[in-house]
Amino acid sequence: MACMLVAGCSVAPATLPEAPRDAASSRAALATVVVENRTRQLLVIGYDYLESGGGHVVIGRVAAETIDTMPPVPAREPIVLFARDEAGAILRDVPRAIDIDDTFTWVIPRDAPFLPPGR
Repeated sequence: MACMLVAGCSVAPATLPEAPRDAASSRAALATVVVENRTRQLLVIGYDYLESGGGHVVIGRVAAETIDTMPPVPAREPIVLFARDEAGAILRDVPRAIDIDDTFTWVIPRDAPFLPPGR
């Protein structure tokens, strides 16, 4: 009887998904954003998803009159970069999808047209 119970409880071997054929297909789909903040204010940088259910993601801060590299952003997905100043005013970039492993540099001019909060 014990033999029958053991035989009845055997588990089929697990099958693993096939490994990618090239290294590029196994990398995460990420891109780099560099922000050149020419304003005289500390800026909070982030992006909004245009697809995938939306979403608002803050990725870093850039000090006044400096250039900094942000953490990676999703590649090949339409996003809108935004910068928020200390008063809460917002500057939005145009929608874009950055290619995998590419670097996009967002230059924010000194006189960039930030909109007051709620507009």
